[in-house]
Amino acid sequence: MTTSNARQFVAAGWILILFAVGLLVQVRTLSGWSVMMLLAGSSLIILRMLWRDPAQTISQSIQQARR
Repeated sequence: MTTSNARQFVAAGWILILFAVGLLVQVRTLSGWSVMMLLAGSSLIILRMLWRDPAQTISQSIQQARR
């Protein structure tokens, strides 16, 4: 599993968890769902900012130099 795939799975899981929580607490108003969507969107932006790609390894650097 690559880093981008793991990031996508975490993001999708987080959205599904928030949707389930919204259903469990019986959010019925448009403003309630708007807050849930704002929470999901802002947390995904924070996830994207904090989850950086791993540093390049020495073997990757050597292979890139050979090209």
